[in-house]
Amino acid sequence: MFSRNLIRLCQKPAQQRTGRIQPIGVNLNQQVKKKLEHLEILEKIKKDRQSRKNNRANEDPIIKKVYAELEEEGFFEGKNREDY
Repeated sequence: MFSRNLIRLCQKPAQQRTGRIQPIGVNLNQQVKKKLEHLEILEKIKKDRQSRKNNRANEDPIIKKVYAELEEEGFFEGKNREDY
């Protein structure tokens, strides 16, 4: 048993089905999990930026004034204001 493990460690890196050479002992599930976590973090950052942008538009006094003027002129009549 010890000799089999020793021989396995001394062999060339394992050839994966994808054609890429991976070293023995690399856990592909961990790599996929890290990739998914990274993508989730990027998605969360994107949502945070979008929400900050929307909040800034609602809180900025200049933008509020412009929306008020547009409402007075009747720009939003028959339209959903949240689309703008």
